[in-house]
Amino acid sequence: MYAHAMAAPLNVTPWQALLGEVRRTAGAVAFLDRKIAEAPDDDSLLQGGTHNEWLRLRQQERQHLARVSKMALDAGVAERMVAQYEMEGEMIAGLMMRVVGQLQLNDEQMDHARIIMRNELLALGNTQEGEVVSEDPL
Repeated sequence: MYAHAMAAPLNVTPWQALLGEVRRTAGAVAFLDRKIAEAPDDDSLLQGGTHNEWLRLRQQERQHLARVSKMALDAGVAERMVAQYEMEGEMIAGLMMRVVGQLQLNDEQMDHARIIMRNELLALGNTQEGEVVSEDPL
């Protein structure tokens, strides 16, 4: 049964697969960084030390992260993400303006609504680098 589960096809684009691998590998590197930080001293990181295997795995994962990151950049994943975010932003802005338009606000209220919407949209963009992201735009 395990082999069948492993072989089950998924409906993903190459961009989604690459980005997913970058994210998974970055998570693995972060985990291994935390394990290495638990080392009681530098000697435990040396060959035969209690944390040497974590260090070896981290080196492998970092190399893999560099490779898949380059592959994603070469494949244009970043450009595709930007285009997707721009399209979603335009859709959200259009929806918000249609809703506000139906409220029949006076000019002062409309200006105030635009300021609030702008501030709220800007606040959405204030995510921290390295933050865990649950939604995939691709």
